Amino acid sequence: RCPEVEDPPGRQRLEGNLRVIRDEVDRLDKVVKNFLLAVRPQRPNWSFVPLEPLITATLNLLEPELKEHHVRVIFQPLEREQLVPVDEFQIRQALANLLRNSIEAMPEGGEIRICLSLLPDRVRIELLDTGEGIPRRIQKRIFEPYFTTRADGTGLGLSVVERVIREHQGRIRLDSEPRQGTCVTLDLPLSASHTKQIPILEEDTEQE
Repeated sequence: RCPEVEDPPGRQRLEGNLRVIRDEVDRLDKVVKNFLLAVRPQRPNWSFVPLEPLITATLNLLEPELKEHHVRVIFQPLEREQLVPVDEFQIRQALANLLRNSIEAMPEGGEIRICLSLLPDRVRIELLDTGEGIPRRIQKRIFEPYFTTRADGTGLGLSVVERVIREHQGRIRLDSEPRQGTCVTLDLPLSASHTKQIPILEEDTEQE
């Protein structure tokens, strides 16, 4: 029986190939999810949930990307739990899109700060990064469908974020300066009035 011979170069090559495959699968998964949300919008599946576990789950999902790009996350939750009417899948996808944008804006690593605050009628989520910032000349177009400044971008990520927040009757604001980072503010209402499913009345086509 031949003794096993270690092959560090071969192992490194295999690990490199596996990373490429994983990254490509993650990229395609992101593209498909954003595409479906963009072209096949569905009514939100409402439920009252605290935002902290939802945000933590999103961060856990992106942990490999955060580590690979040397990005540190500081999460400041609410002092007490607050239930918010949201579609969990859509909000998680919106948060993931924003976080990935921040990661891509910090090729040399950096920091993302996520802060939750409770206002009289809404919950505010602020995502601040130490990235490259967004030039003022394109900030007004940043949420337009298919608008992108990246050669490999789809232009769907931020437009999906804007549509999801709009369907939640919320508000989104972007503040950014070149070389000074970006802050995205999301406001989600505490009221559940917008979650009522109003039946669509179909016209009676039967002839008398």
